[in-house]
Amino acid sequence: MALTGFTLRKWYLDVVDPAGRSAILYWSALAWGPLNVCWHAATLHAPNPAAPRHRSSLAAAPEPMVLGGEITWRAEAIGCEALVRPTMPAVEAELLPGRGPGMDASVTWRCEAPAARTIVRLSGETTIEGTGYAEQLELRLPPWRLPIDELRWGRWISDQGDRSVVWIDWQGAEAQTRVYADAMPAGEAGAGDDEVKADGRRLTFADRRVLHERTLGDLLGSVAAWLPAMPRRWLALEDRKWLSRGVLAGPGGARDQGWAIHERIVFP
Repeated sequence: MALTGFTLRKWYLDVVDPAGRSAILYWSALAWGPLNVCWHAATLHAPNPAAPRHRSSLAAAPEPMVLGGEITWRAEAIGCEALVRPTMPAVEAELLPGRGPGMDASVTWRCEAPAARTIVRLSGETTIEGTGYAEQLELRLPPWRLPIDELRWGRWISDQGDRSVVWIDWQGAEAQTRVYADAMPAGEAGAGDDEVKADGRRLTFADRRVLHERTLGDLLGSVAAWLPAMPRRWLALEDRKWLSRGVLAGPGGARDQGWAIHERIVFP
């Protein structure tokens, strides 16, 4: 299949309650020539060693809707409803400018809710209500064409929902690090597995708990057969995601605590 006309749109939403229970939601739509695939999923994680509870579907589902200062989503096939009330304005960035024929091979990121009050309901499960986050991403080139060797991404939100740190760190041919503190871009920024720095503020992690360790092949399962042009080596892409307690320390000694969800992805 020719690598033209590729568009992947993805939403990511999450919530963590005060007890450390979390829900992670995805909605995605792939359009590529004659191929049109919708995939959505929800995963619940408990603070105890119990296995995550995961649901996913390829059935058509509407994408999350931004209306009246709220984000709502309903996916009947997986029995999921989400309500996101942002407490900060959205931020966005063009992570990869357009290139190639028509200059449309780009990556655009928009964080709709750097911090929010969020409610997630899954049929048959206890409702999770707490601090949450929402973003959407649009890729106009296949992911295996991205100039990335390693990606670090994460979000931290204070327990009161009034502070946030969001970071994106690309390592590779076009390395870049972006950190947003309270929805504002940091001029001096750094991001690693153990800490994030933003204009004199330092975010550190404790009580780290692995949410998942998986390859792209684990995630896609049978969906991989729908992507015949994807290099088979890409199924070995490694993704590790954590839930941590994070502490944000400012230059004046002030310290805020909250939940962080963060990940490291190693590209093959």
